[in-house]
Amino acid sequence: MKFKLFFLLPIIMLIIAIIASVIAFNSGRLLEQGYIKINNQLTEVVFPGEYFLVLGNIAQEETKVEVVLSNDFILITTYDDGNNVIREYRLVVRLVEGVFDVSNVRSEIPGELNLIDEMSDYLFYIDLEEREYEFLITETERNILEEQIDLVLVNIPEHIYNMKNLTEGVSFTTLVFAVISFLTILGIAYIKRE
Repeated sequence: MKFKLFFLLPIIMLIIAIIASVIAFNSGRLLEQGYIKINNQLTEVVFPGEYFLVLGNIAQEETKVEVVLSNDFILITTYDDGNNVIREYRLVVRLVEGVFDVSNVRSEIPGELNLIDEMSDYLFYIDLEEREYEFLITETERNILEEQIDLVLVNIPEHIYNMKNLTEGVSFTTLVFAVISFLTILGIAYIKRE
């Protein structure tokens, strides 16, 4: 058997690493569709299921948060250490074709002041179907800060997340073994010539 055939092993492993990295990249792009940034626009829900709210762009003085669920809107209020209102927003969820059922929104900590850094649960969960929604966020007159808070609804499908992690691992491992096998074959070839 010719020695040059041994160089096929690292080439095959390199091809496997490239294919696995492409699959991981596509899985990562799919996961990005599980994030819904609330910005007063129509949004098509790709992954039906339970979404949770993540707050962003929180100021240093904002230490507490409260969520109040009502039939018409969700009221999100942030406070400082002295329980003074810093920012307050009304979030309205509308189904483009049909009526949104308010019972799809639930909170484990409604009407309570919660320390932002020590929260044990998300502010609220919302069940969304694979349809088009409109998320409207409006400031109330009680806002002190001019910067807009970032609100993102997140649903990370577990099967896609696991596929991404698996293919990233396969890609990295096969790439490492391809390099090791290539260097080993080169070392054997050098020793054989000597």
